[in-house]
Amino acid sequence: MAEKFNQVLGWLRKLARNNMLIIGIAGHPSSGKDTSAEYIASKGYTHISCGDILREEMKKIGLPTDRPSIRQFVTEKRQEKGAFYPVNIACEMITSDTIITGFRNLAEVAYVRERYKDQFILIALDAPLTARYERALKRNREGDNLTFEEFKSHDEAERNNNPESHEVDNVLVQADYTIENTGTQSDLYQKIDQLLTEIKK
Repeated sequence: MAEKFNQVLGWLRKLARNNMLIIGIAGHPSSGKDTSAEYIASKGYTHISCGDILREEMKKIGLPTDRPSIRQFVTEKRQEKGAFYPVNIACEMITSDTIITGFRNLAEVAYVRERYKDQFILIALDAPLTARYERALKRNREGDNLTFEEFKSHDEAERNNNPESHEVDNVLVQADYTIENTGTQSDLYQKIDQLLTEIKK
């Protein structure tokens, strides 16, 4: 009886995994990735941030977590562990419907697509540079207290076509859907609701 119960339990767990929806969110700095993810999370999804994974790893060894330091750290780690780092760590944390934020290169996208097939949907967020700069100043995260020229320089570095570091422009081209985040937060939420309704169909 116990053996039969464990078989059924295993089958139910597999069925649950096969029915999971994994939503990836990509975008340039301060495009609204975390705001979008937190809103979707309020609907019952788990939010896993690749940026948070990196920052936690860096804090453990006493490294600063400003943007240039993160880029250097992740470049070195990808040379060591593979270009899909750290999204491979994020995938090990998935147990239910999940949002993953912080995709920075094509290897990360390919890794999740291969693992979850059509259960994975990638959403791109797009917003003008000036609007993103203003959001960064308001957010006041470590490393965000920059001049506009400094912010622009970091933005260009993340666009860089470097598979072992950052190639965000190439990632955005791979998106299944794109949201123009050019209005208010309420506008963004409305667009997300419409998109989730379409995805669930």
